[in-house]
Amino acid sequence: MGCFYVEMDYMKWAVTVIGLLPPLLIILYKLWLGRRISNRANNVDNASRTLDSIASASGSADSDTLLPLPFGEYEVFLNFRGPDTRYQITDILFRFLVNLKIRTFKDDDELRKGEGIWPNLVEAIEQSKIYVTIFSENYAYSKWCLKELAVIVERQERNQGCIILPIFYMVDPRDVRHQSGPYLRAFRQHENFFDEETIRIWKAALNKVGALKGWHVKSNDEQGAIADLVTGLVWSHLSKNNVLETDKLIGMDDHIEVVKERLALDSSCMTIVGIHGIGGIGKTTIAKAVYNKVSPQFDRCSFVEDVREMLQQRDGIIILQKHIISDILRVKNFAESIANNSAGIRIIKDRVSRFKFLIVLDDVDEKFRFDKILGNIKNFVSGSRFIITSRNVKVLSTLTDDCKLYKVLEMNHSHALQLFCNHSFKQDSPPSSYETLSNDIVSVAAGLPLTLKVVGSLLFQEEKVIWEDKLRQLKEIPEEEVVERLKISYDTLNEEAKQIFLDIACFFIGEDKDLPSYMWSDCDFFPISNINILRQRSMIEIASHDSHKPQLLRMHDQLRDMGREIVRQESIRHPWQRSRIWSKKTTLDMLRNKKETNRVEGIRTSYEGDGEGLEKECFMNLSELRYFDIIATVLSVDFSSYLLNLRWLRLKIGYGGFMPKFCVENLGILELLSPVKDGWKGLKHIKMASKLKVLKLSGEFLIEYPQFPHSRSLEVLYLENFGPQSSHEDLDIGNLLNLKVLLLRYCEVRSITGGTIGMMKGLRELNITDLRFQKNLREALADIGELQFLEILIVELRNENLMLDTKLPPSLKVLVTPFPIANLPELLELEKLTVNECELKIPLADSSNMWWKISKLKHLKLYRTKITIPINTSLPLLPSSLTTLHIDSCSELECFPSLKNLENLTDLSIECCPILKEIHGLGGLKSLRTLSIVQTACNLDGLESLHSLTSLKLTGCDALERLPSMASLSKLLDLDISFCDSLTEIQGLGGLKSLRKFRIFCAKNLTHLLGLESMVELVELSLHTMVSIRRLPSLSKLQNLKKLIVTYAPNLLEIEGLAGLKSLEHLSLTDCRSLERLPADQLSGLKQLESVYISGCTKLIDRSSLSTLQTLTTLLIIQCPKLEWLPNLENLENLTYLSIGGCPFLKEILGLVGLKSLETLRICDMNALRNVDGFESLYSLKSLTLRCCDALERLPSMGSLSKLLNLYISNCHGLTEIQDLGGLESLQMLDIHDAKSLSGLFGFETLLSLNKLEILKIGGCPRLTSLLFHDLDDGCQSQAAVLDSLQELNVCGTTLMLQSFCRMIQLLMFPSLTELTLGGVKIGNGYTELLLDGLESMEGLVRLHLYDLASIRILPSLSKLGNLERLTVKNAPNLQEIEGLGGLKSLKELHLIRCTSLESVPADELYGLERLESLDIRGCTNLKNRSSLRKLEPTVKIQWPNSGHTVRGV
Repeated sequence: MGCFYVEMDYMKWAVTVIGLLPPLLIILYKLWLGRRISNRANNVDNASRTLDSIASASGSADSDTLLPLPFGEYEVFLNFRGPDTRYQITDILFRFLVNLKIRTFKDDDELRKGEGIWPNLVEAIEQSKIYVTIFSENYAYSKWCLKELAVIVERQERNQGCIILPIFYMVDPRDVRHQSGPYLRAFRQHENFFDEETIRIWKAALNKVGALKGWHVKSNDEQGAIADLVTGLVWSHLSKNNVLETDKLIGMDDHIEVVKERLALDSSCMTIVGIHGIGGIGKTTIAKAVYNKVSPQFDRCSFVEDVREMLQQRDGIIILQKHIISDILRVKNFAESIANNSAGIRIIKDRVSRFKFLIVLDDVDEKFRFDKILGNIKNFVSGSRFIITSRNVKVLSTLTDDCKLYKVLEMNHSHALQLFCNHSFKQDSPPSSYETLSNDIVSVAAGLPLTLKVVGSLLFQEEKVIWEDKLRQLKEIPEEEVVERLKISYDTLNEEAKQIFLDIACFFIGEDKDLPSYMWSDCDFFPISNINILRQRSMIEIASHDSHKPQLLRMHDQLRDMGREIVRQESIRHPWQRSRIWSKKTTLDMLRNKKETNRVEGIRTSYEGDGEGLEKECFMNLSELRYFDIIATVLSVDFSSYLLNLRWLRLKIGYGGFMPKFCVENLGILELLSPVKDGWKGLKHIKMASKLKVLKLSGEFLIEYPQFPHSRSLEVLYLENFGPQSSHEDLDIGNLLNLKVLLLRYCEVRSITGGTIGMMKGLRELNITDLRFQKNLREALADIGELQFLEILIVELRNENLMLDTKLPPSLKVLVTPFPIANLPELLELEKLTVNECELKIPLADSSNMWWKISKLKHLKLYRTKITIPINTSLPLLPSSLTTLHIDSCSELECFPSLKNLENLTDLSIECCPILKEIHGLGGLKSLRTLSIVQTACNLDGLESLHSLTSLKLTGCDALERLPSMASLSKLLDLDISFCDSLTEIQGLGGLKSLRKFRIFCAKNLTHLLGLESMVELVELSLHTMVSIRRLPSLSKLQNLKKLIVTYAPNLLEIEGLAGLKSLEHLSLTDCRSLERLPADQLSGLKQLESVYISGCTKLIDRSSLSTLQTLTTLLIIQCPKLEWLPNLENLENLTYLSIGGCPFLKEILGLVGLKSLETLRICDMNALRNVDGFESLYSLKSLTLRCCDALERLPSMGSLSKLLNLYISNCHGLTEIQDLGGLESLQMLDIHDAKSLSGLFGFETLLSLNKLEILKIGGCPRLTSLLFHDLDDGCQSQAAVLDSLQELNVCGTTLMLQSFCRMIQLLMFPSLTELTLGGVKIGNGYTELLLDGLESMEGLVRLHLYDLASIRILPSLSKLGNLERLTVKNAPNLQEIEGLGGLKSLKELHLIRCTSLESVPADELYGLERLESLDIRGCTNLKNRSSLRKLEPTVKIQWPNSGHTVRGV
């Protein structure tokens, strides 16, 4: 029994201990949690100190409070009431977020001491992506908290990607949601100070956020844990934004680890990792996988794909810079106003480089230059990383010495097998019956991912016997080259598919697939099935941006290169023995040398004048040629007996050429795009082309329509530019009944014979544009409604009765017409409709025209069309499916039906409708994004309701006196108002918070721009012809403004707030005639300013501020007559362009010595300028222009200007000497004119030292004595000299200089000279012969001009000048004879002007000049053989001696 009681006591004791254990654990947990929170807080002390210093520097009372940082900084915005939570959960959460380097905005309502800080708060909200609202008991008493919350909710409604995370701190969520308890008491107070609308907005915001799932903090012990949970959720959301989509990652782990190791993520150094390898090896996949793994460790990230293609675009560098800047700053279109790559580099240095970022640049090539795109690598903060992929390891190795390279090798067998099976079986492993075959194939594939994918796709769902056959083929291919790996898929194709693949690779990338399909069909290549095979096996793609446009052939670059390599391997040493040739050099060599070419199947080439040397025998060996694409200046060859296998001929001959003859027996496609002289007389045998499927003819001299093949094989017919000479011809369509596409444009025809258009039952596309008929076109189109397959109909004719009652086929999807549509409600498939220049009135609502029934119509355009509208215009008469509506030049349009039902309309344009008074239903266009009103008098009632509008253009709206308030157009980005002369006021400008571009042009009665100061997002402001504006609102808040242009504001007295334009890059002030000063204190702080243009500011005196703008790269000051001095410019060390002109009292320019970066200097119309000291120190100068500087007597030595490329001096009449031209080692152009006092220039040896000189022009310098060849007699006659680079020489107006040139022309050689101009003075006896004899050695001359040479009597033979295209002899009164014109085979223009002694021009020689286009013999009054010259017309345009035209100087 005792034992029993002992046991019972023990049991009671155990139960007691167990009962006390949970509370004890809770206490221990709280102690541990408090320590953990304390530790985490300590860990962020350093970050807090940094942030505190920022706040302190900004004058904040609270060291933890951050004032707004630069644009695009914040990720999380904390909305809270400071007295309630500042030292509680808000502080804990803030420190947790900062510790993870999440940029967080935290502000206290005590700091909001005025409305001035509110724009900064709104900006921070707009920048952030996640909002944490911390509701506390007294939260609702703060108007700032409620205002922020309302903006947060509005922002989240506009952008669903934004997230709101509510925390309820010691407050019941129901009180927040229903505004009860303390929230009810707070709102009772607010009702005494705020209007009902404001109260309603605040309550709605509380309702919405209070209903969200959040965290309820009921005691202080829970704060740390909840802050930890919130931080984790925030991090999770932010990390998701950086994840890239990739294919299923197979075998990537090792690659990822190696790249991560090279990134050295634990190091503080800036690192670049270069990933290289062959195409298709998986570089992009690895880069994406690494990016997804490590991006959370960086503040900002950017992944740029296809860099190589991006850089090939126009302004590709700027496009790439924009992409990177936008990604890192997390602002769309941030860099849209970047003018050049230097500007982009500056933004990257100033804004991007300070972040710790990860940037991946995928697929770069030789065009990628790190320093030209991103600037100096030393600009970036430590800890940042670049990953760059390329096929070329050399590109990566030249980036920097510290670039860590990683070569991607083939996949190991197990990973390769898994990847192969994913494409061949859509699973990770092969079925047991295919296991051996799969392993064998993977072994042969040698681990190339692209090969595994292509071969796997090839064998998908194929029988085992095919697998075995393909394996045998794979084993026979050598493994050395990548091409051979890719060739595996090629070798498994059938022969026909191979031919199609090689054709595409060599000729047809970017071509409409239907065109080559005709050729392939005739060659029995079965294009429909084989193109599908190529697509299924990922060897080609079919791309089209519009279902109604051609489907274009596309191919991966690697596969294209592989295809061309296959062709190259056919004969490495003898390219003319390959099946396809696309090299001009190879083609010309093959044809001229009559090489053995019976393997050639396709040629694409061009000749630029080389076609003359071709004879018909050159084509005798091309027996297998089926595709011939050639552009030639001249190709008058008869190859009709040789190219018997030709299927496709695409021929473009230069202006005035002749039509070659060709064989049509097997021709399937014929494209002749040339203005030939004989008007396609060679096409008379086209009717014999029994296999012709496609015929395209275009040219200016087409004189007759071809007779089409009797076989009725033609399916596509394009006829363009059949001119007036064809107007007496009939177009016989009797053999065109199988046409699918018919295009007739810019042709004249007498009539259509042989049937009607309606007989072409298979027609799918019909385009008739500017077709001029004499009769019966109406009858030919009468039965067009029977074309059951017609989808595209384009009719642009000026004949109001042509199709008045014609019914159109219901199959139409695209229709362009100038006529009323008789059966419009039946066209239920119509998607695009354009009515152009319809003279007959089109009713929008009657029994036959119920437009609203066309439920698929998306695009409607009415141009110069008369429309009748029912009396009740409030009815919706247009289909609600419309997305685009353009009304243009409908001059009689008084009213238009209501648009209120067009809920899908995004683009509305109304132009040149002068009597249209109102747009009914404008306010109902909820989806409208673009609105353009041009030269239309309508009011804009409802404009204020277009909340989705992003672009508004108003031009020439003369009757528009006021605009509805635009305060509600919060999404408007672009506003353009031009030539609205009656406009006196623009209301609501202050509400355009998102506006980025604002342009006003010629608003003469507009006196003020109230609200301009509130456009905080404005990037570009252009004000033109604002004659009534005297003052602008202060611009100090426009901190994003980059471009400010003010042009012709003659009464503008001052521009206030320039000092606040911290982002300003371009400032242009033109014709601001009342503006006197640009205060230094206003401009000195503009650290981003790059260019300043000041022109026509006639009262502007003070420019002292210019000397402080050290970031300037461009400075232009012209037409400022009161300016007597400029500040010293020596501090403008970044200036690259300086132009000063039209300042007649300015005597000197100081500080040139400091302009180390100056590349262009222009000084013009400066008659008082005497001194340009410092000129010799412009070591970067490339272009120098001095014009009309009469007081300038000398120039400093130019010997140090080694980079100068262009030197132009004109009308500097006081200039006596130019020193040290011999030091201009880079000079390419020297042009000195009308320097009347210039007496010395340079000598012969100096000229020879200018070994890069391309253009030399000297004239109008009568005192020039120390000239080109003044040192000729000092031993320079011993041997000939060569001026290799000189391409253009103009020597005129200086007697001594021309005589010197005549003496030296025998010794000088000009191998590159293409243009020579001589004359302007009388030269002595003996010099003329030297001059003319020397011309024979200039065989490269293309243009020769001789004028004012009175001593010339006979122009000797110039027959050696075989390249001469233009010959001008002007004002040669004693010229009696011209020899050797017949030898100038390239001559196009012959000008013999005022040669009064000339009696004959050798017409028989001119007949042989096939390229001759014009002959000018004005002023040749004694010419005797005019009748023989008339035979040259009409192919040669002749201006006769008494034509009456003014003869201008050369």
